[in-house]
Amino acid sequence: MKSVRFVGDAWVELHAFPQAVRHDAGYQLHRVQTGEQPADFKPMPT
Repeated sequence: MKSVRFVGDAWVELHAFPQAVRHDAGYQLHRVQTGEQPADFKPMPT
């Protein structure tokens, strides 16, 4: 599993969100850690 590294105060900012939002963010981060794409993935234009 890939590790997640929070930069600056990103961890504190994440914990300022409601619990349901934090849960979904954690689930999406877990998907990325295990090699899957987030549920709402859209490629960035180049």
